Amino acid sequence: MLQAHLWISHYERNSNLSLFGKESMNRIISGMLLHAMVFSFITANAWAAPNWWKGVNEPVQPIDDAAPRTEAPNVIEKARYKVSHPSYVALKLGAYFPQFSDLNIYDTGFNGEIALGHYFTPNVALEFSAGYLETSSDRGSADVTSYPILLSIKGAIPVPGGEFYVLAGGGIYITNIESGSNINSDDTPFGFQLGVGGNFNLSEYVFLGLEGKYFFAKPSFDLPGGTSYEPHIDGLQATANIGYRF
Repeated sequence: MLQAHLWISHYERNSNLSLFGKESMNRIISGMLLHAMVFSFITANAWAAPNWWKGVNEPVQPIDDAAPRTEAPNVIEKARYKVSHPSYVALKLGAYFPQFSDLNIYDTGFNGEIALGHYFTPNVALEFSAGYLETSSDRGSADVTSYPILLSIKGAIPVPGGEFYVLAGGGIYITNIESGSNINSDDTPFGFQLGVGGNFNLSEYVFLGLEGKYFFAKPSFDLPGGTSYEPHIDGLQATANIGYRF
């Protein structure tokens, strides 16, 4: 009996210990699970980088709330005048107005010219020309004709659509005077000219122009009887021009 009592007492003690240990273990495991859940929640939220954290720790990018920017169109500045075709040929037609008193009885005559030029820069050109001019007088049926062969330098001022220019040059004036049946004489004096003009470009190649020049020349004609006649044939030349660049 005593032995049975001791065995029961021992079993009960072991059972109590066992129950006590099992409840403690449950509490420990429950606590661990609770702590694990709290830790997981905190950790997950920390990794999510909440806005307040971002606002403090992340670099702030500037917010461009302006309207979308567009590239400004390329503004092509008006290029400085450039002679793309520096050479030209021109036909000049107009009138010759004798100005000196030696020809005061002569009328306004015809003036024509062909010119060939080349621009070395947009502002400087050299022009070679060959022309024809004539004037007549009703008194004695006298005629004076001349063939100027000249070399001139031009100073140009380019403007949109064309140019203005001045020129100066010189050369020879192959001149003839004829009056009646007994006077027919030739001379080739040296002369020079000054002028101004302007051209308007119709296209890349073709241009129209106006030009005014004054020339100075004094031929010496041999007359019958061994005398001479030395008139100034100086005068104005006004022409309308058409030219072609190449």
